[in-house]
Amino acid sequence: MINKIVKYFFIFTLLIVFGISSLVALDSDLRRYLFGRAISAYKLYQIIALQPYLKKDNIKGASSQLMKYIQTSERFANGKSILLLGIYDAAKLIEIKASSEEDYLHLEKVFKKLVEQDPSLYEAQVWLAKSYSYKDTELALKHIDKAIEISSAQDSAYRVAIKIAQEKGDKDLANFYCNKYKNSKFGGSIPRYTKSFFEGNVITKMALEFLPEKNSQNFYTHSGLQLNNFDNYEFIPIKPLDVNGFKIYLSFLPGIKIDLNEIFITNSENSKLIPLNEISVTSNSAYVDNNYKDRISFLIMNESDEVLNFKFKNKISSINKISLKMKISKLDLTNHVLCN
Repeated sequence: MINKIVKYFFIFTLLIVFGISSLVALDSDLRRYLFGRAISAYKLYQIIALQPYLKKDNIKGASSQLMKYIQTSERFANGKSILLLGIYDAAKLIEIKASSEEDYLHLEKVFKKLVEQDPSLYEAQVWLAKSYSYKDTELALKHIDKAIEISSAQDSAYRVAIKIAQEKGDKDLANFYCNKYKNSKFGGSIPRYTKSFFEGNVITKMALEFLPEKNSQNFYTHSGLQLNNFDNYEFIPIKPLDVNGFKIYLSFLPGIKIDLNEIFITNSENSKLIPLNEISVTSNSAYVDNNYKDRISFLIMNESDEVLNFKFKNKISSINKISLKMKISKLDLTNHVLCN
C-alpha cells in the first residue's frame, strides 16, 4: 500500500514538473514574465545585501559586495544587459554615501566596470572622474569631457571639473568649465519610473495654458528656448479667449533661473503691457526671488515637472496673442573668486 502511494506521488510530481516545463517552453510570454520576475528578485536581493555595509558607512565592504554582483552578471552577459540597471542603482546608493578619497578609490573598480559595460552612462562617467581626480586629474578630465558629450546641460560633470580646478589653483580651467556650463543647454535626464511633460528633463522646451482652464486642456508648446538673454516667446490660441491668467509647464533640470520682465497682450481692440504689480504668481515647487521690482524671478531647484501659475488682477477679453519677454539662465556653481 505504501509503495503504491509513493509510486503515485512520484508519477504525479513528474507530471506537474513536466506540465510546468512544457508550459514555460511553449508560452513565450510566460517565460519572459518568469525570467523578468527572477531578475527583479535577484536585483532586490543585491540591494538588500548592501544595506548592512551602508548603514555602517563601510564603503569598502559595499564595493566588494557590488563587485561580486558585477562578476555574477558578467557570467550571463557582457556589456549592456538586463542586470545593468540593477548594478547602476546599487552603485548610486553607494556613491551617495562616499565622501572621502579612500571611499572613491575603493569604488574605482566598480565605476570602471560600469563605464566598460555602458560608456553612455552619464553618471558612471562622472563617478569614475571623481575616483581619478584623487590620483590622475588629466584622466579625470577626460571622463568629465565624455560625460559632457553625453549630456552637456547637466551640472554634475562640471562640478567635478571645477573642484579639480580649485585643488590645482587653476582659475583658467575653472573659467573654461564655468562658461561651458552656463552656455550649454542640450541633453538632460529621463525619469525612470514616471513620464515628464516633455519625455525628459530638459531646458529647451516649455508649454503655456491659458486660464481659466477648460474641460479639454489646450497646451501651446515652445521649443528652442535660449539661454542668458531676454527673448520674446509668443503663444497664439486657436481662437480668441477671455483670459484671467496662464500657466507655464516646465520639465527643467535643477539650478535654473527664469526672469520675466514683460507680459504683452494683444486682443481685438489693442495691444497692451500688463503691469507686473497686477499679477500674482505661485508654483508647484519653484522659489520666487522678490529682490527685483522690474521682473518676476523664479528659481527652479528640482529636477522634475514644474508649473508656474500667473493670475491677472482683471480678466482680459478676446486675447489672440500673449508675448512673454523672458530670460532663462543657469545658477552659478561657484563664486567669483574662482569663476569670473
